[in-house]
Amino acid sequence: MPPRLVDGLNHVYGALHCGIEPGGPCKEKAGLNNHLQCPGAPCQGNFHEYTIEVDRSAKPEQIAWTVDGQYYQTVKEHDVGTETWSQAVHHGHFLLLNVAIGGMFPDGIRKSRTPIPETVPGKPMLVDWVAVYYSL
Repeated sequence: MPPRLVDGLNHVYGALHCGIEPGGPCKEKAGLNNHLQCPGAPCQGNFHEYTIEVDRSAKPEQIAWTVDGQYYQTVKEHDVGTETWSQAVHHGHFLLLNVAIGGMFPDGIRKSRTPIPETVPGKPMLVDWVAVYYSL
């Protein structure tokens, strides 16, 4: 579910992965995904506010991704079905911050093998702050 930056492109990606592979309700291996160019300043080398909001009060329930307050992806319960949604969303979640290099997702975006020179190992990820909010 996390936002991703891919192959040095000035885009942030958000995806929901669920169900079975290949295909399934979340169209694995790619997941239900969308992207947006970072607003105002490039994604790389600048701080942006990335948000993932799970709204269980909405009917149907939904997950929305934003960057700097601009929505770029929303997946609703009816997009994957109630049983799959429950298995994907109705449990604890983990927050993972990492720098991943190469793999099937960036290979699919690029249509070739990764990593590429723009995504060589050894580049830092700087995080200014992280917050998790929960409301009933």
